Amino acid sequence: MGTTGKLIFATSFLLLLAACARLPELPDAEGDEAAWQAHRQSLERLQAWSLDGRAALRTPDDGWTASLQWSQWQDYMDFRLRGTFGIGTTRVRGSQDWMIIENSRGDVWETARPEVELEREMGWRVPLSELRWWMVGMPAPGSPPQTRQVNDDGLLIYLVQSGWRIYYERYDTQEGLMLPGRVTVENGDVRLRVSIRNWLLGDAIPDNDFSATDDSAE
Repeated sequence: MGTTGKLIFATSFLLLLAACARLPELPDAEGDEAAWQAHRQSLERLQAWSLDGRAALRTPDDGWTASLQWSQWQDYMDFRLRGTFGIGTTRVRGSQDWMIIENSRGDVWETARPEVELEREMGWRVPLSELRWWMVGMPAPGSPPQTRQVNDDGLLIYLVQSGWRIYYERYDTQEGLMLPGRVTVENGDVRLRVSIRNWLLGDAIPDNDFSATDDSAE
């Protein structure tokens, strides 16, 4: 392996170690419930948002890191992953009823069950239908959370829903609204960590351009 290859491998390995780092201990005291309800109402008014950052996934058989771009407009989702070591470029877009999955090899799947298709074709098990809600720092509608914990500022710091545990390790302020800066989602031996660099709140509908190239992660 050449010097460049060793550097790429070392960098990715360190990123994966960071993704597997010990999660923060949760405080014993109950948070401010009234502040949480007010904050949740602000989140529920969000109609459109986008973010960019990095994602790291760990499973028993695989692990990768990638840059992440995600746009959400009401029920329409559009997220793209760009990485190395086989992940290449992957895009998932559509609504809960019907989604399109594309990769840098030119494969395209149209499905009403994107979680099942992603796991079958690419080996990922991620809860897409709930993830869009968890990313902004609130429980997904439909099924009540088994556990929910907020801090003194009324921000969600821990959530258990649909068999997944969600940890909120950092928040940042965007246009006066506190939004997650780092989120870890785990279920058994599957762990997804998302570190967010930038949030953008707005009404723009995601575009449909897709460059099917095997870009390297930033």
